[in-house]
Amino acid sequence: MEHFVNVYAYTPSAAADAWRVWWQTRFRTFYITAGIFIAVIIAISWILWQPLYIIYETFPVIAIIFMERNRRKLRRDAEEEYNRNFKDESPTIRVEIGENISLITPKNIERISFGDIEHIGSRDEIILLTVSGSRLVVLKKDGFLDGTPEACMAYIRRRRREERRNNTRKKH
Repeated sequence: MEHFVNVYAYTPSAAADAWRVWWQTRFRTFYITAGIFIAVIIAISWILWQPLYIIYETFPVIAIIFMERNRRKLRRDAEEEYNRNFKDESPTIRVEIGENISLITPKNIERISFGDIEHIGSRDEIILLTVSGSRLVVLKKDGFLDGTPEACMAYIRRRRREERRNNTRKKH
C-alpha cells in the first residue's frame, strides 16, 4: 500500500492560496464561456453591421462583474474566518494518505474517505481536494515528507475511482 505524508504551516498566505485555487478550479468554465459569448456577440455585430447587438454583450459582462464582486466578498469572509479561528498562530497541518485521508491539526484528527472527494484541483504549489460538505483539504507540493505530488495525485484519483466503483456495485 502506498503512503504519503504532507506537512505545512497553515499561514494566511497558505489559506489565501488555497482559496484562490478553489475559485479558479470551480469557476474557470464560467469565465471561459462568458469570454467566448462576448467574442461571438462582437463578431456577429461586426459581420452583420448591427451595433445594437453589442447590447447583448452587457449580460455576460454584468455576470462577470457580479462574480468578481462575490469573489472579493468571499475572500474577505475567508480571511475573517482564518483570523477568527487562528488569530496570531499558524498551526501545522499534517495530511496522511494511505487507506484513507487523515487530516491532522493541533485540535483534532479527521478521517476522510476517498469516495467523499468531489474534485481534485492542482495549481502552482497546491493540490486541493474538495470534499463533500464543501470542505477543503490542502496539500502543499513542497510539503511532502513521503512520496511526490504527482504520485500522490495519481494514487488519490485511482483510489477515488475504485471506491466510487465499489459503492456503485453495492447499490445494485
